[in-house]
Amino acid sequence: MVSFDDVLTQFLQPYFSYSLVFLAISFVCIKIFLRFNSYLDRRTRSIFWLIPLFIPVLVLTVFRPGTIISMLPPLQTSLSPPIIPPMETAFEKMISPIEVPSITGILCLAGLIAATVYFAVTMVFGHRIAARVFHVIMLSPEEYRVLQEKVHEISQKIGISTPKVGLVEDLRPNAFTLGYGRRTVLVFSLGLLNMLDLEELAAVVSHELAHVKANDCFFKSLSYSLSMISFFNPLSYFAVSESQKERELLADERGAKVLGQPRLMANVLTKIGRALQSFPKEHLAVQLSSNLFLVSPLARRPQILAAHPQIAHRVHNIDRLSLKPTPKSTRIIAVVAVSCVLILASVIAGYSMMSFQTAFLQEKEMYMFVCRRSTEFNTSLENSFTLPMETWSTPTSAIVPSLSQFNADLSLGDVNPVLNASDVAQGGFEGIHVVGLPPG
Repeated sequence: MVSFDDVLTQFLQPYFSYSLVFLAISFVCIKIFLRFNSYLDRRTRSIFWLIPLFIPVLVLTVFRPGTIISMLPPLQTSLSPPIIPPMETAFEKMISPIEVPSITGILCLAGLIAATVYFAVTMVFGHRIAARVFHVIMLSPEEYRVLQEKVHEISQKIGISTPKVGLVEDLRPNAFTLGYGRRTVLVFSLGLLNMLDLEELAAVVSHELAHVKANDCFFKSLSYSLSMISFFNPLSYFAVSESQKERELLADERGAKVLGQPRLMANVLTKIGRALQSFPKEHLAVQLSSNLFLVSPLARRPQILAAHPQIAHRVHNIDRLSLKPTPKSTRIIAVVAVSCVLILASVIAGYSMMSFQTAFLQEKEMYMFVCRRSTEFNTSLENSFTLPMETWSTPTSAIVPSLSQFNADLSLGDVNPVLNASDVAQGGFEGIHVVGLPPG
């Protein structure tokens, strides 16, 4: 049966407990810090949200997880009659450490493997997989020439290479970007091309090219890979969700600035969001890839872990572009004070956690060491010898009035590493070792 100490031993392994607790501490600190510091730009805020996701990586480089840990076996409160094993055998069965699977170590290793595989696959084959899943049709230079010219024009304005253009035969109005570098493809749905005019399409193109400019394909793959390392920690999903929302708001802002018409960008987002509400529930592939789209198909329903902000929040953020807030001295002082308090609280919480974890494991290790040394000492005495029960002239009942009472009294807490004279007097069992007496 698994005891509370067994669960605590698994949980307090350094590679698991430190990554779990320090990620939580950093998440809370970043949340409070960004709450008070509203003057940071979206790009900086998105990078701040990656700090909690990087901490488990640093922890696992210092404390490498393993699949096996040593633990104490379940302790027996008494030795069952009528057969009592020799003293050294009793010690070995009761106090010798055993090796058990490290559940927390397996979780950490599984997260590392999954994150590595995911990052490699998405960076190398991600655009091909997505193109097949969504049935993307690559457009030739003659098809939708006006749209492709607009893509080329805005690409030159932003300062990036002109990406390829693709089309999906889907009546849902949406757009997304696949790949990076020369493999970048801007994909538009047939429903989007039918619903928007050229000016509105320019707003969509500027948003998607802002993603390309910011290397958001790499950012998304990296952030989701980091969250997989700590998949057992719910806060990792909140952190990656917040970082993705910041990147989406950043693309809105940069796209609106390139377009020169922030209100047009807001109107297009609102128009697409309303149109998506009239369509039935999306299939599983669309739901799993909702973070790719210009407007998430899941945005119309409450999604605490959504990668896109609500449409209303995005529109409000775009409307604030015309305002230029100036930092107030009182606000700056408050941010500095909050930062100092958060740093101090983080140090105290981290130190307390490390002290508790270290004390618990040291106590376990010391106890197993003492027990192991006691066993080795009792089994390696050169002066000990065995008195077989058959050679005793005195009946066992005369020496030990009650064998069951002896069994009840012989618990782990009462056993001494070295048998004394009283142990010899109570030696009503086969194989007792008498210390310090010559044979015969």
